[in-house]
Amino acid sequence: MRHLLTSLLVLAPMLLLQSSSRRNPPAPTGMPEPAALQDGVAVYFSPNGGCTQAITTAIASAKKSLDVQAYYFTSTPIARAIAEAHQRGVTVRVLLDKSQEQSNYTGATYLVNAGVNVWVDHEHEIMHNKGMIIDNNTVITGSFNFTVAPERSNVENVVFIEGKPKIAQAYLKHFEQHLEHAKRYKR
Repeated sequence: MRHLLTSLLVLAPMLLLQSSSRRNPPAPTGMPEPAALQDGVAVYFSPNGGCTQAITTAIASAKKSLDVQAYYFTSTPIARAIAEAHQRGVTVRVLLDKSQEQSNYTGATYLVNAGVNVWVDHEHEIMHNKGMIIDNNTVITGSFNFTVAPERSNVENVVFIEGKPKIAQAYLKHFEQHLEHAKRYKR
């Protein structure tokens, strides 16, 4: 009886992991544990909730395309991950708010220096979106600005939506609409 209980204690977590992995694809290696995960949707909260690590890990998994919309963008780890995706041959397009042109050196400057295509949306008072579309399959969205403050001190959120093609297409269409009137970032 004792051996049966021991076997059940060892097997139960593996069986739970197997059944949950059918509903939720495994996270990329290095992805922090989300606050919640259900049916291809994962949520992270800041401060200190692993948001930046989750974003950079997702970017590292990009194989074909990465489209980024960001209001304020100064996060070195996120900028580095985007530049590395570009260097791996991923098609990267970054669309930023015009406030990025008012600072001397921002994530936009870093990305342009790394050869990434960066545009600025001047048509709106504020281009306040914060999100990414990876391989036309994974959407990253939420209130989390791509800066240091949200990870360390702000209360913000990041939502990952995977395997929902209609949602990904809606985000991609929105991105393309704003890219049409945007101008190339020049620094």
